[in-house]
Amino acid sequence: MKLSMKKRFIIRLLKIFISIFFVLIQLLINSLRNILKLNTYRIVILYYHGISEKDFLDFQKQIIFIQNFANFIGPEGQFNYSKSINVLLTFDDGLKSIKTHIEPFLTNLEIPFLIFIPTGYFGKTPDWEIDSEFKRVLERVMTKEEVLSLNKKFCFIGSHTINHPHLTNLKEDQIFTELVESKNVLEELLNSKIRYLSFPYGNYNQNIVRLSLEVGYEKVFTIEPGNIPVNWNSVILNRISASPKDWKIETLLKLLGGYNWQ
Repeated sequence: MKLSMKKRFIIRLLKIFISIFFVLIQLLINSLRNILKLNTYRIVILYYHGISEKDFLDFQKQIIFIQNFANFIGPEGQFNYSKSINVLLTFDDGLKSIKTHIEPFLTNLEIPFLIFIPTGYFGKTPDWEIDSEFKRVLERVMTKEEVLSLNKKFCFIGSHTINHPHLTNLKEDQIFTELVESKNVLEELLNSKIRYLSFPYGNYNQNIVRLSLEVGYEKVFTIEPGNIPVNWNSVILNRISASPKDWKIETLLKLLGGYNWQ
């Protein structure tokens, strides 16, 4: 059931107030950590899907806004200590807007980013739902040729399975196929090792994590907010949802960990 615009607005405001309170608590904790000479640096992983043409200007402004407070890093997690916040940009579904305008913009600024591709949908329009409002993806996934033409210096590729399923609804042999075959297709296409996996819908359990590691993935990405170890030694990496439509206060609170309570 769709929420009214008024209810959505109220929910956003409530989330902001809760997040501000959450950040204030964390600032107090960080002050104590500073006194004790403990690490107060932070890694934040943001995830997007496609960025429509009408939202692209807002996306550009958002990235410039983030640059005021954070460094951008690649998926290898090499922390840049010039600012206390480091941000990794990720994009699920490998949609064509990444090739048409996101990649040129980010590579021009020398910002690395990570794309997760569902290999069963090369060149096809997805048929899955993308959020609780039952919206569907309206743009197609990149073709193999488009993926090959991406700037490999700044663009990193990971798997998003073959068919974008709810993995916990599948039998183990089906999960294994989704994980292995998508990895193999991308490795053959790119002639390089695929080290990263994003769970469709953020849907996983510990058995799926175990299978992911067994078939050769090194890091798996969820859609659950949470802190990322600065030494990058966690296998399961939490991410926070981002949108070009986010208000600046929402973006800033996400960078400060304010939405990790969700």
